[in-house]
Amino acid sequence: MKIIYCLSFLFLFVSLASEDKSKIKELREFSQVFRKIAKQVSSGVVSIEVFETKEYIEDPYGLAGFLNLRRKRFRRIKKKVKTGDGTGFIVDTDGHIITNYHVVANSEEAKITLQDGRQLLAKFIGGDQKLDIAILKISAARLKPLTFGNSTKVQVGDWVLAVGNPYGFSNTVTQGIISAKYREGNRLQTSAAINPGNSGGPLVDLNGQVIGVNSSIKTTTGANIGIGFAIPINIAQKAYKDIIKYGRIKVGTIGADFHNVKNKCVLKNIYLNSPAKSGRFLPGDIVLKFNNVKVTSASQLKALMAELNAGEKGAYHLQRGTLKMDTVVEIIDSEKWQIKQAEQLIKTIGLKFFVINRLRQQQHALLVDFGLYVRKIDGKGFSSIGKGDIILAINGNRIDSQKSFLHAASKLTSKNIKLTILRGRNYWDQEFKLP
Repeated sequence: MKIIYCLSFLFLFVSLASEDKSKIKELREFSQVFRKIAKQVSSGVVSIEVFETKEYIEDPYGLAGFLNLRRKRFRRIKKKVKTGDGTGFIVDTDGHIITNYHVVANSEEAKITLQDGRQLLAKFIGGDQKLDIAILKISAARLKPLTFGNSTKVQVGDWVLAVGNPYGFSNTVTQGIISAKYREGNRLQTSAAINPGNSGGPLVDLNGQVIGVNSSIKTTTGANIGIGFAIPINIAQKAYKDIIKYGRIKVGTIGADFHNVKNKCVLKNIYLNSPAKSGRFLPGDIVLKFNNVKVTSASQLKALMAELNAGEKGAYHLQRGTLKMDTVVEIIDSEKWQIKQAEQLIKTIGLKFFVINRLRQQQHALLVDFGLYVRKIDGKGFSSIGKGDIILAINGNRIDSQKSFLHAASKLTSKNIKLTILRGRNYWDQEFKLP
């Protein structure tokens, strides 16, 4: 009996040892995958240092404060000082680099350090603050651009690596998973460690392809706590192509707003003269799918639509009550559409005006520094508005710049329009009906 027990124990020990070796072998193979990706990707990642010129008082002994001397007695000197660090990655052999807009915003100079130690000054090509994407360019040979993946196909639980320059430690590689999608608007959430200095660096999949641009973290300490966010690469790639081709990011729209209602993406507003208006949309429609991708939130739909170029069409699978239906709507250039809407509104109301700012307020001795100053009436518009009146708001949207006027003009949901008018020291709201 003892011999049987001994043999059984020996067999179990051998089996466990064999199983452990098998697991170790799997882990080593997994480690080799990470090692290969890190080597492959790091060559295309760059460190970014940004500089600004600051003015200082030449007072090496601190006499100005000690002797209460006037600061103007001291010579002023200007120095170029480093104001921040970040990361970027090379996307083509022409030297274009993708990074975050906030990394290079307001900087006078951006110095790029390649993996091989070469340092070059970068030229700012373009970017978008809201999207937080910027494109830089360097002139250099032997560049190793990274390849784009497809962020739409990324799934929660996928392994990813983040490569960057946290706290100045260049080419730092961390690993994690995709924790969630469509966070903070359209961001990918990841558990890969992202810290200050990582901004603008690539988030890559197990194929070594970029699926996101690391952009921010959620933290209570200032350092990583396992909640990082990345801009989906499909959005960043479109921005890169737009900036190179058009000099700006072309944002698409169908002229409608969506919001979340009980974990569903619901159409809220449809605007005049929009593709959504000419399509089959109605307020309250639930978007179930967009281009065959299941939609669960307004931010997800916005992110999916942002991947399309103006002129391309999106297929919407809708639910209206118990009825399900499909419609195809063309994406149009949001900026051009806003301008067209504004021009149409100006023509319809028959007024000539200029946008008030502080300079024009002083020049014309006006009471306010915002609004639309009516300088001419062609007789075809709203008869109750007179020369010298100021339109403060359109449908409650305050007009304080040309951009805000374009925004208000594009947000008309019907031909009924409410203007807030200032005449002298009196103001009132008045409703009009567009023809």
